[in-house]
Amino acid sequence: VAHKWLKLQLQDRGGDPLVCYSSAMALGFTGGILVEGTLCYLALGVIATIIGLIFFAKPTPATSKADATSLTLVTVWVSVVCMWAMWAMAYMHQMVPLIYPQH
Repeated sequence: VAHKWLKLQLQDRGGDPLVCYSSAMALGFTGGILVEGTLCYLALGVIATIIGLIFFAKPTPATSKADATSLTLVTVWVSVVCMWAMWAMAYMHQMVPLIYPQH
């Protein structure tokens, strides 16, 4: 959808990509897919937390149940936030590319 809009804008403005990009409307974080993807990663974090607490947060001779629970929660949520941030940056990078493709 975005590349069709870009192609139409380039045709309307004589093919100058700088004019087209300067008139592009920024959607920001509420750009549709970003909110849906964020909710998916939130659901992934909740599911991973439940699975981690049920199956992996076990007391051992070296650690207590509280320590195992804390470590599980930190591991799950740091992982989910890092995966979400990488996905969000890769997705947003495609919204307004910095280099105009030459065909």
